[in-house]
Amino acid sequence: MLKIIFVFFICIISFSSFSQKSPNSFFISKRKNYFKDGKAKKKHQLTSVFTNGINYGFHGSINSNPNINSSTSNAIYLTTRYFINKNWGINLKLGYDEFQSKADDFAKSKLALANINFMYDLGDILDFNSVNNNLKTDKSNFQLYVNFGFGIATFWNENYLNSIKSDPFINNHDDIVNWNIGFSPEYMINKKLSVNIDFSLNHNYYQDRTFNYSIINDKKVIELYTITLGINYFY
Repeated sequence: MLKIIFVFFICIISFSSFSQKSPNSFFISKRKNYFKDGKAKKKHQLTSVFTNGINYGFHGSINSNPNINSSTSNAIYLTTRYFINKNWGINLKLGYDEFQSKADDFAKSKLALANINFMYDLGDILDFNSVNNNLKTDKSNFQLYVNFGFGIATFWNENYLNSIKSDPFINNHDDIVNWNIGFSPEYMINKKLSVNIDFSLNHNYYQDRTFNYSIINDKKVIELYTITLGINYFY
């Protein structure tokens, strides 16, 4: 008889437990299926696709005679980048510099330029994620971008007048067209800031003057390189 009463008591408790509404049932029923609506993927997407930055460093030249004296160079660049996806981006660079050549102590020549570059991150190819992966961006905190693009520049020296009258743009300036290639290692400090080093090589066309501006350039192409250190802000 005692066993029958005990079994009956267990059955009542069990039935009561199953018949009660779970205290978590409201949250379970109202909880969204993130894997169905795709919102869970947001943590694996870029938190920012738009950045502004500033870089500072120096210019140098390779095949000009005379070449740039890099110790007198003070190159500054303002950059605006838009990331199409986690690997591809577009970078607009506006730069300015004043420098002397190695052959003289004349007044500094001045250079202003604008480039638009396409960027590609080699992090996936080099498997950086296996070492330093960031789950919020689904990529490593360390990136290595290769960049290539084209641009325009204008070059002048206040002590010289441009005697080449065929210059079609700014009077007394040497107007230049270029294409460029380079690479830039970059490290994410946090989700808003990163630091980078930029190495770029510009191939200048239609540069009528050498870099001291006093000598006419007889070469078709002059190479100008840039090495800068920068900081970027992610919106």
